Amino acid sequence: MKKAIILAVAMVSLSLTSCSKSPEKVLPKKDGKWNVAGTVTNSTFAISLPVTGNITFNDDKSFASTLSISGFGSESSKGTWSATKETVTTISNGTTVIYTVVEAKTKSEKWENVSTKNGTTVTTKLDLTK
Repeated sequence: MKKAIILAVAMVSLSLTSCSKSPEKVLPKKDGKWNVAGTVTNSTFAISLPVTGNITFNDDKSFASTLSISGFGSESSKGTWSATKETVTTISNGTTVIYTVVEAKTKSEKWENVSTKNGTTVTTKLDLTK
């Protein structure tokens, strides 16, 4: 009987924990303009550069962004997006980027993407706020 109670408590705790990032909290599902601040780190050159700008998510699953990377200027892009509880995927100009939702709060989120190409690892960390 004790084992059954412990198992039931563990299952309820696990289900509550796994629901902590509900899809409604993923920012793109709350359309509108979001401010972005973060960093892009390149392992080969051992540099970390600040990123600033904004992203506007639309109900029709499209987005428009303007992001500036220190020393590289500003870049605007448009594309489509999709989201799950754990990830946000953007597709722009034939490039797909999958961000892991590291933290989800009511009016802010932290996203991270790590990609490796030709031995170089680039880590992008973004803080999005309304």
